[in-house]
Amino acid sequence: MTVKLLSKQQLSLINKDTLRYRLAEAEKDYFLTLILNYIYNSHLKDKLIFKGGTAFYHCYLPQLRFSEDLDFTSIAKDIKIGTEIMSDEYLSYQSLNKEGYKHKTISHGQNEYARGNIHVNSLEGFWSQLKRSINGTYHCVSPKYLQSYVNEFSYRYNNRFSSEPLFDLMLSQILK
Repeated sequence: MTVKLLSKQQLSLINKDTLRYRLAEAEKDYFLTLILNYIYNSHLKDKLIFKGGTAFYHCYLPQLRFSEDLDFTSIAKDIKIGTEIMSDEYLSYQSLNKEGYKHKTISHGQNEYARGNIHVNSLEGFWSQLKRSINGTYHCVSPKYLQSYVNEFSYRYNNRFSSEPLFDLMLSQILK
């Protein structure tokens, strides 16, 4: 899928005429829309459930923004029955116990974010770090290369406790 990206000047003109956000907000909104478009037009469309985030809020109260995230749910067919899955209380997860998974929940709706070893902080931290890095370092990525960025940050995150520098670790894994 090829997407012709708007230039900053084009986005600025559209924003000025219709959206009337600060330009930084319009850029974030544009980027999140590109991600949603990419997912909808890819194989991920049948694997992810869109739960909410900025896009829903944007639809109802267009001049106010409290969230800058896209929230998805995915239960892959290759997750082994009996696997322990931790999540928030979202309704789509309620059938997991019936499907044979060991489902543990926390209730964000009641300000519960961890109970013992039950939490989703690692996953939320990963996505937060990825979004901050893209917005702060790369500023924009094309849908064509989005999966490559996610792969890079997955590698970094999965090896964050390694005492060996990541580049050296990567080379040693390639040379095996």
